[in-house]
Amino acid sequence: MKKLLLTTLTLALIAVLSGCASTPKSTQTGKIHHIGFVWLKEPGNAAHQQKLIEAAHSFAREIPEVKFLSVGKTLPKGSPYVDASFDICLSMQFDDQAAM
Repeated sequence: MKKLLLTTLTLALIAVLSGCASTPKSTQTGKIHHIGFVWLKEPGNAAHQQKLIEAAHSFAREIPEVKFLSVGKTLPKGSPYVDASFDICLSMQFDDQAAM
């Protein structure tokens, strides 16, 4: 429960702060960005992390509705306010909810 709360708070803070220091940009209506976090049963297992990364790239190539994919391992924890407990994070972009 603590992990979920910390992750949610971190994402909310990023969302709020990302618009504060930037100039307004034209938004593309209908675009959906889906973010997922993965905690492995064996945390830090490099072989399992790599398999997940490769699978995500494979799915993105095979599923035409996925317009963008970014996937990778967590960075080392640099702050007590950053959740680095997950093994893999992925971000996918879709044209709309139906495509997702």
